[in-house]
Amino acid sequence: MRASASRASYGPQAMTGRNIGNRKRVAVGGIRYEANSFSAIECPETVFEEQFIRRGRAVLAAAPANSEFFGARSVFEAASDVEVVGLLDTYPGCGSPVPHGAYERLRNEFVSLLRDAQPVNGVLLSLHGAMATDEEDDVEADLIRAVRAIVGHEVPLIVSMDLHAAVSESTASMLDGLIGFKTCPHTDYEETGRRSAELLLDAVRGASSPAVFLEPVAMITAAEAHDTNTGPLSSHMNHAQSLVDGSSVLDVSIFAAQPWLDAERTRWTVAVTYDRAECGGQARARSIARTVATDLNADIGSFRVRKTAVGDIWQSVLAFTAGPVLVADSGDSPSAGADGHSLDCLSRLIGEGLPTVLATMTHPELSIAASHSPTGAWMNGEPLAPSVEVIAAASGRFERRYPAGPVDVGSCAVVRVHNATVVITERPAMMLDTSLFDHVGLDPANFAVVQVKSAGGFRAHWTSISDRIVIVDSLGGSSSRLTELPFHKISRSSWPFSERQTVQSGELP
Repeated sequence: MRASASRASYGPQAMTGRNIGNRKRVAVGGIRYEANSFSAIECPETVFEEQFIRRGRAVLAAAPANSEFFGARSVFEAASDVEVVGLLDTYPGCGSPVPHGAYERLRNEFVSLLRDAQPVNGVLLSLHGAMATDEEDDVEADLIRAVRAIVGHEVPLIVSMDLHAAVSESTASMLDGLIGFKTCPHTDYEETGRRSAELLLDAVRGASSPAVFLEPVAMITAAEAHDTNTGPLSSHMNHAQSLVDGSSVLDVSIFAAQPWLDAERTRWTVAVTYDRAECGGQARARSIARTVATDLNADIGSFRVRKTAVGDIWQSVLAFTAGPVLVADSGDSPSAGADGHSLDCLSRLIGEGLPTVLATMTHPELSIAASHSPTGAWMNGEPLAPSVEVIAAASGRFERRYPAGPVDVGSCAVVRVHNATVVITERPAMMLDTSLFDHVGLDPANFAVVQVKSAGGFRAHWTSISDRIVIVDSLGGSSSRLTELPFHKISRSSWPFSERQTVQSGELP
């Protein structure tokens, strides 16, 4: 993108740290990652480099459609009084906690770029809100603290976060604005980016003086209960948005937290961004946050979910008269940070004489071996099966539509065993859309059953293929059986650990 006198500019020239006339200088960047404490696959030191790191002007210029920075870019481009300083942006996805050294190196680079960009009038960060390392449970607070150490506490700092952010009071206290996704599945990336950028520009221009009030909600719930289209969260989210008046109350965000992050900060929260300059703004923000939190607590029983037992998969599938039927392997969802290697669900779908199945699994050794075998060869397929036929091999690099961006799943191969065609990847592959299947030339519509390793986020894109869905109570790092997982750090005062409600047979918190 070319800078012009009538538009916001961003690029290498913005790194000089010089003021340009009366234009406002804002720095933008982000380090995003969603940690799952129960993932068995160790996060590599090169986790960020293996996916993407955008630096400088590329933070905005290369931002794909359906992303927060794409939305923010449209706001900045329309501003004639703004110069944007791109720092760095990365989002390698989800998985086990990041090696602390890998995060430290990236944080130090981020901080160095911000220091070189001084002075700035404002900062916009895009963070996930549930990142952790093997040494730090609250990475967002650590990064924001480092940013504040450079810009001070008078420079407006606005942050956007995922609906599954686990927001700590420490984090909220350092922010001037906190804007969360309002949808799950997440379809408002661009809108969130636009709202965040607009809030920042209002603040740096002196049109508002935003601040954040955070109210914790003592509950941790399964991801299937976070759906804002059909789930119980829908009415609460709609009510929260109706309370935004655009003057004293600038945003109301409900954060449902990443339920598989074993950290003290893990629980629902309600964040209200308000204008300190408006009379009664803080009191109204406090009242709204506590009202929304109280309503959520009162409705806690609605956030239980019902799933199909793994032993009843075929009974549920065959109840449909047409396909494809989507079998959601919810307990082993890579988009929730799980490994994607569990066969708890897939093993029950494979067999001679059964309807055709399309599936995925993570297995480094098997994917590498298959990708180096000739097409049509039979090879040892353990642990999937004693023998599998190699159908194809493909590069692990492709463009994902949701969330948008480049991805690298490592070695990638397609094998067949009995009725099942299985795409095996070296690294966990998010299955929130059909991008992986498209990449290897497989059309899900041609199969009777499609196993989708996702806890619920798949609905945004997969329902255009089929609305016949079976949610399976499968094992794995994203199991809905939260009280059976080895948590050590979360608050036991949070439901369902507090046992404030009795869970009925067949129901999962």
